[in-house]
Amino acid sequence: MSVIITGSLAFDHIMNFKGNFADYILPEKTHQINLSFAVETLRKERGGCAGNIAYNLSLLDEKPIILATAGEDFSEYKKWLESKRIDTRFIRLIHGEMTALGFGITDAADNQIWGFYPGAMNFAKDLSLNDIFTKEESKDNLVKSSSGFGLPRFGASRFGGAKPSSFANSAFKNETPPAKTSGIFSSEEDKEEEEQEYKPPTLNREEIKLLMIAPGNPQAMMRFAFEAKALHLPYIFDPGMQIPQFNRDNLLKAIDGAKVLIGNDYEIALIEEMLNAKKEHLIRLVEYLIITQGGKGSLIFKEDKGVEIPPVIPKSVIDPTGAGDAYRAGIIYGLLNKMPVEKMGRIGSLLATYTVEKYGTTTHEFKIIEFKKR
Repeated sequence: MSVIITGSLAFDHIMNFKGNFADYILPEKTHQINLSFAVETLRKERGGCAGNIAYNLSLLDEKPIILATAGEDFSEYKKWLESKRIDTRFIRLIHGEMTALGFGITDAADNQIWGFYPGAMNFAKDLSLNDIFTKEESKDNLVKSSSGFGLPRFGASRFGGAKPSSFANSAFKNETPPAKTSGIFSSEEDKEEEEQEYKPPTLNREEIKLLMIAPGNPQAMMRFAFEAKALHLPYIFDPGMQIPQFNRDNLLKAIDGAKVLIGNDYEIALIEEMLNAKKEHLIRLVEYLIITQGGKGSLIFKEDKGVEIPPVIPKSVIDPTGAGDAYRAGIIYGLLNKMPVEKMGRIGSLLATYTVEKYGTTTHEFKIIEFKKR
């Protein structure tokens, strides 16, 4: 029994600003912002939503599978993931591209401003669940050239009666060039070695109980949602920072039928605005609606019942980066193990607290016995 994690793999450059952003941003001047923040610290960490979530699941003795793309600078990160018993067979390496890069500044109030360079993540749009559930016969089947693809047209949604539209014509903002080739090898000798070592990966669909669609390439996110429905594979939809990249129609279709829709309070409010909907409408589209509220805890709605999950008070607040991904790992763990709502929410809150107590998104560690006691 396992879970597939999709989304970004990235190197995060995390900076700390000792002041508050709010003190330097004038509401009446937001149309002409020109600011520079002098930061006190700078660290480079392994990150990305897929990597962060998978790492936290590995701490709970789960063995997640990552389906994502990475660049030619990924080898050390890949080895590290494998040392944590995380399945990396379905991470596609893109020659000539760098792994995605995130640049984040955290202020004294734990607010964050991020800049993000997608790099190899742009090519995630060519990934497919259908490929990994089908036995591959050659290396060429693993990495295809970028091309348009057709997605099934679904009927009108249960909410809003939205008309289906062609995915190829949707209003995504970033079109990307085709992937150049697979692997990161630069010599013919290395390519021959890759040919000899390559073993076509396969997965048994029945062993996969859940799909996590974390923030990543928006076209890939839509593809995964459509394919999961066709495969009758329950999925968590977490659009996060990519919400503005969706048009209303596609955002609605991705949410409708998901097992879980999750986001922080700002993200859920943005979804409500884009869909002209209220929380009551969103709850009818999914099995669980989860709203995280930072240090205030979270809310989990199932049908018409909402459960308030209190935060776990950290021993010290060092760095909030990655807390949301850790929380999501707790939710995944709870769903895989068929836990009640309150229990899986508390596991998510505790995982998030471990992250907050350390610098970086994957630097915290614990033993299961310690976790249960806490």
